[in-house]
Amino acid sequence: MNSHQSRLSYALMSARLRAEHHMKRSEKAGFTWGEETITELVLVGASPAVATYPFTRREEGGDEGTGADWLWWWIDPDGTSFGMLVQAKRLKKKNKQGVWNIDFEYKSGAQRQRLFTTAKKLGVAAAYVLYFGSTDYTSDIEPPEDDPHYGHWNPDAAARNRCRECRRKTIAYLPAHVTLSSNLSADAPRAYRDSVPLEDLAHKQTEFKAPLVIPTVRDKLSAKLEAFIDHQQQGAKHVAHTFLAQVLNHRMGQSTLSVAERVETVPDNQITDAPFFEEWPDDRDHSGQQYFSAVLRGLRKAPPRYVLNLVYGETPYLPNDLGLNEEELKGIAGMVVIRL
Repeated sequence: MNSHQSRLSYALMSARLRAEHHMKRSEKAGFTWGEETITELVLVGASPAVATYPFTRREEGGDEGTGADWLWWWIDPDGTSFGMLVQAKRLKKKNKQGVWNIDFEYKSGAQRQRLFTTAKKLGVAAAYVLYFGSTDYTSDIEPPEDDPHYGHWNPDAAARNRCRECRRKTIAYLPAHVTLSSNLSADAPRAYRDSVPLEDLAHKQTEFKAPLVIPTVRDKLSAKLEAFIDHQQQGAKHVAHTFLAQVLNHRMGQSTLSVAERVETVPDNQITDAPFFEEWPDDRDHSGQQYFSAVLRGLRKAPPRYVLNLVYGETPYLPNDLGLNEEELKGIAGMVVIRL
């Protein structure tokens, strides 16, 4: 890990600790901490390693003012970039039926559908950042038995407080795509198991394990994409690889579906220009989504011009010519740029 990666990793850790401190104090005082507050604490706490650009055109109030999405771009020195539209969700305490909940189905799924529609128009991946709360808050939640940290969950939370990954998962992320074909709203412990600590995106895994790929899907991979999947990546490619690995692991449980023969080509337009991969298998999961496209459209050889314009102060908002309507534009609170 180079010095810049170390600073970024430390910044994300510091931001998580600041947010966790607020969660604990709020829980102790009997307050409910909210997604917007935690998001601000994370983004401010990670500055200046993580640059934040709130959009000046965003209007306060209304449904768009709650849980607004942030457009994240991870950018390497050579320009390789990975973009994702991120929506924050918090773990909610057990209801009367004893079920923990993450409200992916808010407003009958309309909010999630907006996330997917907007991400597709922008040519980026869709993701959730999940706020699980402190280890005290989740003291009586129990993950699935196949979770490697299953034995860390007990009423006194001592084992989790000793486990660095359990602590890092206070703030984690999950590809929004996997929530379409899984009832993760009512299975919050499984969402916890499948999520990845946000801090882990800042550096390579110490022990790399390539994701499994369904054989009929692997047969349709280009040599470039197969090498990408099977080998450890760095920087923006590492973020994209981690994202894709989660989706591929999820897809392995749906191996009964057939795989289309044709290969999907990335359309050549102003949003999806400079794609890192120009083709991938046209495989669809149980929700009917082309999951390769849903992830890899966000990986570029260079960031879109609107990212550079915002970073260099030319436009303090997302331009109107990106195919978004006014509601979608107002639903994006700003952009986060992470230089790797």
